[in-house]
Amino acid sequence: MVIIERCQKSHSNRAINPVDITRKSADDKTALKLAPEWDWIMGVKNGTMNYKEYIQLYLEKLTELDEQIADWLEAKAGPEKTATLVCYCPDDNVECHTYLAALFFVNRWPPRFQAGESI
Repeated sequence: MVIIERCQKSHSNRAINPVDITRKSADDKTALKLAPEWDWIMGVKNGTMNYKEYIQLYLEKLTELDEQIADWLEAKAGPEKTATLVCYCPDDNVECHTYLAALFFVNRWPPRFQAGESI
């Protein structure tokens, strides 16, 4: 079982197996599949989209992913069996997509993933 954590990118040097899932600097093409779209990010920032709409779009995007994304995150977790989803949001920002992504993995593949203390 893999434990999923989350943290702010500036604190990722203290994280176990950090995985950047931001649109700006995702680790790789697979990580980019977990990043919100630019227009959603900017919509929330400039007030043309509310957070509820953002969540709905992001969750729709996640539900299109198949089990290969779970295999990928398991591999990223390494022998420590922990993966830390990284974003630019502050650690205490519960409106960050890393929380949504973590809960998506935990709820979609419950035997494979468990929420860590930061979720």
